Amino acid sequence: MDPEDFSRIYLEVKEFYKSLDMDIEEQISIKLVDKFEMEKETKTPDEPMIERPATIGDDDKIVETRKEYYLVRNVKITGVFVLYGYPRMLTQKTLVHEMMHVWLKFGGSSSSSLGYLDLQGEVEEGICEVMAHMWLSSEIKSLPSRRQYEIRLGEYLKYRIESKKTGDYGRGFQKGNAAVMKYGLKWTLDYIRMTKSFPP
Repeated sequence: MDPEDFSRIYLEVKEFYKSLDMDIEEQISIKLVDKFEMEKETKTPDEPMIERPATIGDDDKIVETRKEYYLVRNVKITGVFVLYGYPRMLTQKTLVHEMMHVWLKFGGSSSSSLGYLDLQGEVEEGICEVMAHMWLSSEIKSLPSRRQYEIRLGEYLKYRIESKKTGDYGRGFQKGNAAVMKYGLKWTLDYIRMTKSFPP
C-alpha cells in the first residue's frame, strides 16, 4: 500500500465516522510507517514487534500486556501511526479503531465538554472494537462477491473481535456490543460520557 492509497483509506474512515454523525475535525498526523519508525515513535526499540499499531501522543507511555501495547490513559493525541504492510482491510479496521480513540480523546464533539476522558481501558478499548466491528460489517456487505479474499479476511477479522472474551479488548467488546445492540450507538455513547461505563 502506498501513501496515496493510505490517504484514501483515511478519508474513507473519516467519512464512516461522519455518516454516524461523529465527525473527527481535529487535525492530527496520520502516518503509515515501517517497523523501524514505529519502534522509534513508541520508544521501545528493544521490545518485540508491535502487534497492533498504536495511537501516539505527547508524553505518553506504552505498556506491554500479552505482547500487545496499549496507551496509558489521559494523554494528548498528536498522531496515529499505522504499521506498513498490512492488507488494506486490516489497515482500515485498525485505523477505524484508532480514530475512535481520537474521537473519544477530543471529547466526541464540542458539545460533549470532553466527557470521554478518564475512561477505563475496558470501556475505551471495547467501544473502539465495537466501531471496528461495525465498520467491518458494513464493508463486507458493500464488497462485490468476486472479491472473496477481502470478504473472507473481513469475516475472519470480525470473528477475531467477537471471539475474544478476556482482557480490555475482549470483555470491552462483549459489553459494548451488547449495549449497542440493545440501546443503539448514540445512546450507548451518551451513557458512557455520563457514567464512564457501559450500560447494564
